[in-house]
Formats: sequence, C-alpha cells, structure tokens
Amino acid sequence: MTPAVAQAAPRPVAAPAVLAADQASYDQKLAVAVKFGRGDDFALPELADRDFVIAIWNLVKNNADHLEVRAAAELAFSESEESAAAYTFIVTGVYAAFDRDVARERQEAEAKRASDLARSAAAASIDVVADAALLNGSDADFVRLIWERVAEDAKWPKVKAAARAARDGSDSDRQVFIATGLAEAAHQDVDDRIAADEAKTEAEKAAARARAAKKLAANRIGLTVTEQLLDLPDRDFVTEVWNFAPDGTEVQAAAVAAARSNDPAAWKTFIDTGIHAAKDRDIAIALERAYQADRALALQVRTTATTNGDLNLAWHATKALAGTPTELNDFVRAGQFDLDLATGFEPTGVQPTTPVTGTSTGVTSPALAVATGAGHTGTSALVYSGTDVNTLSSYAYLKSMTVSRIAVKPSTKLSYWIFPQSTATRPEVKTRNSTCVSIDLVFSDGSTLRDSGLTDQRGTRVHPAQQCSKIKADRWNQVVVPLGSLADKQVTTVVVGYDQPRNAGGFRGLIDDLTITDEPVEVTDPGFEPVDYPLDAWRNDFNSDGWADVIGRNPAGELKLYRGNGKGSWIDPSTNIEVGSGWQQFNHVFPVGDFTGDGALDIAGRNAAGELKLYRSNGKGGWISSTPTVIGSSGWNSFTAVFSPGDFNGDGYVDVLTRNSAGKLLMYRGNGKGGWIDPSTNIEVGSGWNQFTAIFSPGDFTGDGFADVIGRTSTGELKLYRGNGKGGWLNGTNPDVIGSGWNSFTQIFSPGDFTGDGFSDVIARNTAGELKLYRGNGKGSWIDPSTNIHIGTGWNQFNLIF
Repeated sequence: MTPAVAQAAPRPVAAPAVLAADQASYDQKLAVAVKFGRGDDFALPELADRDFVIAIWNLVKNNADHLEVRAAAELAFSESEESAAAYTFIVTGVYAAFDRDVARERQEAEAKRASDLARSAAAASIDVVADAALLNGSDADFVRLIWERVAEDAKWPKVKAAARAARDGSDSDRQVFIATGLAEAAHQDVDDRIAADEAKTEAEKAAARARAAKKLAANRIGLTVTEQLLDLPDRDFVTEVWNFAPDGTEVQAAAVAAARSNDPAAWKTFIDTGIHAAKDRDIAIALERAYQADRALALQVRTTATTNGDLNLAWHATKALAGTPTELNDFVRAGQFDLDLATGFEPTGVQPTTPVTGTSTGVTSPALAVATGAGHTGTSALVYSGTDVNTLSSYAYLKSMTVSRIAVKPSTKLSYWIFPQSTATRPEVKTRNSTCVSIDLVFSDGSTLRDSGLTDQRGTRVHPAQQCSKIKADRWNQVVVPLGSLADKQVTTVVVGYDQPRNAGGFRGLIDDLTITDEPVEVTDPGFEPVDYPLDAWRNDFNSDGWADVIGRNPAGELKLYRGNGKGSWIDPSTNIEVGSGWQQFNHVFPVGDFTGDGALDIAGRNAAGELKLYRSNGKGGWISSTPTVIGSSGWNSFTAVFSPGDFNGDGYVDVLTRNSAGKLLMYRGNGKGGWIDPSTNIEVGSGWNQFTAIFSPGDFTGDGFADVIGRTSTGELKLYRGNGKGGWLNGTNPDVIGSGWNSFTQIFSPGDFTGDGFSDVIARNTAGELKLYRGNGKGSWIDPSTNIHIGTGWNQFNLIF
C-alpha cells in the first residue's frame, strides 16, 4: 500500500497537560459542547482539537438546522494536523457558522411567512381558505390545486384559464400567478358576472363592483373579509388598511397618502388599483432583499472556498451568482451543501489546486498542469508526467483538487477520460508506464479509492498499478467507477496517481472531462482488444535505478559494483562501490534475476563443497541479509557450467541451467520463492554442450519474448540457441552463428539491455583487461557486428565479472 495524500482523522486522545499555543482550552471546548446540548459530556472537552471538531461534526452532520456548522467542521478537520484550522473553528468559527445557520433559518421562516400570506391572499380571491396543501407545496402544486378547485366551477373561467397557463408555464409564470395573476383573473371573472347581470340597476352594479374591489383589496393583503368591512365607506376602508398594514411597507404608505386626501376619487383609486400596485412594490422589495442576502452569502462562500483552495465550491458559487435569483437561492439554501464535480479543465471550468503537492517514491519531477491543445472535449486537458527511476518501488500520488461538500450516495459515479501517451508519440516515455495512472479519491476518514477494491466498467480495479495495460495508449479511454458502496463518505481530495514498480522511464498523458456526479453517466467508449505493453527488457540492475550494472570479484573476494548509466557507459566510470567481501569462498558466482519474487536482483554462489547459496538483494545496491540461504545442499560441483537465463519454461519463475561433465544441459525450475519446484529433479534440455568454452544467457536476444542462450566454441564462434518459452529450443539442432573470433576474450557475459535501447547487449573482456560492448539489435544479431565500443580498462583485476 502506498501513502495517501490526505491524512485520516486520528483517534481521540487525552488532552495534554500543557496546551500548545494553537490548542483550544478545556473551557473553550466546554462552551461549544454546551451550545450543542452536550455540556454534560465531560469527556468531550478532553479531546484534542481535531478530534473535538470531528465529534461536533458527527453530532450535527444529519441535522438540517446546522448545515453551516457541518460544513465549517468538515473544512476544519480536513486540514492537516499541523494547521490551526481546528483551533480557529472551536474559538470563533463554530459560533460564526451557528449564527449563519440562525440567519438562514430566519430568512427561510420569513420567506415562508411571505409565501403563506401571498398564497392565502391569492386563494381568498376565489373564496378559498388556504389549507396546508395549498401552503406547503411547491408553486406548481399550488397552481394545480387552484385549477382543480375551479375546474368544474362556472363562476371562474378566467381563473381556470390563468391557472392552466401558469401550470404549463415557467417558474416565473407561476410566481406571477400567485402574486397578481389569480387575483386579476378573479377580478375579471367578477366583473364579467356583474356585467352579465343586466337585471341589476347601475347603482347596484356599482355597489357590487365596489364591494368586490374592497374584497379583492382586503384579500390581497390578508385582511379578514367581513360584511362590516365591505360596508365601510371608502375612506374608512382605507383607514382600516392603514392600521392593518405592517409599518414601513409600501401598502401602508399608499394607504396613509390616500386617507389624507379629501378627494373620494383618491380613495376609490387606492381600493381599485393603488393597493395592488403598492403590494407589488412590497413584493419586489422583499424579493430584492432576499436576493441581496443570498448574494452576500454566496460571495462569502466563494471567498472562503477560494482561500481554502476548494475551487470546485468556488466555481459553483460563481455559477450561482451569475444565475437567476431562484438558482442563487437554491445554491445558498441547499445546493452548496451537496455538490457535484464536473470539469473539462477549460478556462471557465473548475481548475486544479496549485501548487501541486503529494507523495512520491522512485519518481523524479512528478507534475500536473493544465495545457491547451486537443482535449477529449474542448481545448484544455490535465497533463500528468514524471520519470520513474526505480524498478523496485515507484509511485507518485499528486493532489489535483481540494474539494468539500461532495457526499457519496448510492447512485454516485466517478468518470473521466484518459489519454496515455506512447513511446512513439513521446520518445522520453515508456508506453506501459503512461498507462499505470488513474484518478484516486481521498475521503474525510482518510480512506482512499485506490484501496477500496472498487472496479471500473471493465471490471478493472481503480488502482493505478492495476490499470497498467488496461487502458490503451494514444487514444482517449473512458473510465467509469460506481461509488455507491462507499455511500455516506465525504470526498475531500481528487488525486492523480501513478503506481508501477517494475519499468523505469518516463510517463505522460492527458486527463479530461472529470466528473463526480449522482446523475447517470453514459458509457460511450467501445473498448479495444486487450493490449499487453511489455515490461522492460531484462537488465542486470542491482540498485533498481532502471539501468543495467556490472559486478566484478577481485582475488581478495570483494564484489565491486559499477553502475550503468543506461546509455552504454557508467554513472561514474572512475568509481566502484564495494557490495560484498569474502566471496573468494565461491568457485562460481552468477546472477539469478529475481529468484525470490520480491522484484530485486539476486545472486548465487557455489562453494568448494558443492553447495549453492543464494544472496537476496535489497534492490538498493545491498543485501537483505549478509547470511545466505542454501538452495542446493551438495553436488553442484559436478557441473562445468551454471547460469540463469531467467524464466526459461514460461511459468513466470526464474530457472537455472547447468551443464554436466557429459555435456548435457539440465534445467532446475525455480518456484519464484527462493527455491525449486522439485529440488530433486532436473530436466534435460540439450546435449553436446561440451563443445562450448563459455555459456551464458542474454535474456531475450531475438525479440520474441523468450529467453535465449549463447555458447562460444573452441574455434571462437558464437552460437545462438533461441528458446521457445516452454523449456526447449526453436533451433536446437541448428543454432545461429552470430560471431567469430570470440576466443580472444577471457570472459563473455550479458548484463541485458546496457544501452537503454530495449535490446540485450553482450560485454567481453580481452587479454589486455579492456571491456568491449557489442550492441544487440533485438533480432538475434548486432546493430553493427564489425564494431564494438570500448567501455573500460583495468578489468584484469577481476577474476569474475557478471
């Protein structure tokens, strides 16, 4: 398991006797506990600051009255333990958040009271007393219920038509219907009925219209309609309105102005139209005040989110501020506490957090950056890159975004598109490395997506090491991960992870259209035929830096390590590193690759007693233990050659080949655990091998993926035996002659790919002590068979080189 980017919430511990400067006191925590009804829990104030904040969060997280306190607590405990965020929350932040919750509740209560009054007045215009169903539903529900009340009532045809239009219209249309439309339609229906009643006198009609106007006026402001009220003279009615209207309202001001007038026309105008215009102004003022309050809160949310690096929350706040008043209110009231993440990394979208931070091992220059160019959609994408310099353990988990208020639900899905780049596209990268990348999520409890065991739509674990070769290079791959089994977790960080312990070299690619959403996600990627991007060619890599090394043993029994630079030479040709002593006890020493399955190169030695002993490398240029393991108890002195070709039979484990005095080549099958599948049994894989004065393996010399073996004859010819990957040969009776004149060399061996071109090479020492490099072409021959490269002198000091 590799380290997470964010730290898990620690377990509560007792408060220290002496408080640090940024630690809250017992009394400060007790005051917070009392505020939330936990003053009798004497253990609560004893908790450390961050644990105390987590306890308060657990107390309020499911309480809709404390949304701001919950959000403030999440921000506080999501910060690192070294931060003073928890202290600030306890001393001031919790009270500010509590006050914001109270203000929001007050605002919601006022909005509900205004809504109830408007709906009651609207319903009263058609002689309906607003019940709970009319008051508590949505605007659309109110319109529907009004339509049902008048659908079969012949008295209200215009009300019925207005309700139908509002029902089929927009949110704005329904708001207008409740505020003025229903009353106006009712007024028109009343006028129509009055006009239709030709039997009444003009005086009766005028009186009826006056009473209807007073009734509409009273209903508009919620004034109880009585016969006594309707019978009042116009001026007295205006005075009743004056006394009933709240202080400071436009209705009250208009009523005062009309009552002060001695002109009966002014009183009638107020009753007929003035009160309605004044009420409209009051509604507009209330809506503007609510909008400004919502705007101020959204601006505060955006400022805090920007300061905390939560650019997703800041982006949602900016979007709400640019939207309609209804959209802004939805965000302030509930939307800000239940966010999605959706970004294509365009300039107007959510951007990564900068600077880039994270954890890495065995990777140099890990980086994330938004770049313009060809994204999956749009013109921008997130570019990941780095260089893997360790073949034993390599990973980089880089923080892409700080997020909050993203709660995982049963329907939540993570989705993104990824474009790994290949060696053909970017020569500095390894194709396989670029595919070992995935989006990782860190949750508020410290757990991570990569360790959750969840899989994507292809059934592949969403751990970067599991994505190797499961996504295809040089194309956009869709990855969709259902997160429902992690329901109730809070996402705190979006991470881009690289994890690949075997290949060295660069990696690079693009990520685009990243979402965490509860909405359905369509899988549109048709997939591809399975691709198995190869691991690096075998190398004699002793320090796990990705490059082949060479070890020499001198007569004193010291092992000297010369570190290859991956370019056909040495990191420091004048310096060697002593990695062992006492090795003169062995009459033969040879590398056995990763014989134990731990990813590091191991070395075996045969002593005079015929024992075979295994030394396990630690992958860092040293040994796990100075005490070897005996893997062959006796009898190994009977062999005239012992070497390892790697995995010779294709079972995934390193094997060892030996030649006996009769010239037979025998295979001992390794079990991948530092021993043998059957230590008492060997398998004959060849005869007539006494013709060779030297035998060694370059690994895969022909490029077919199978280990090969090379022998030198007494006449100096090099003959190549091509392995078939099944413990036998493709050309066992007719080996390829790949060189002549090689009897001039005192030792021949292969470190694997010494030049970094992906092909196995061969190194030979001449009688003058010079090392000569022959570069393999990956096809069973040489890049230039007539040319070797001088890579060292003085190598006659060693009696064994490998």
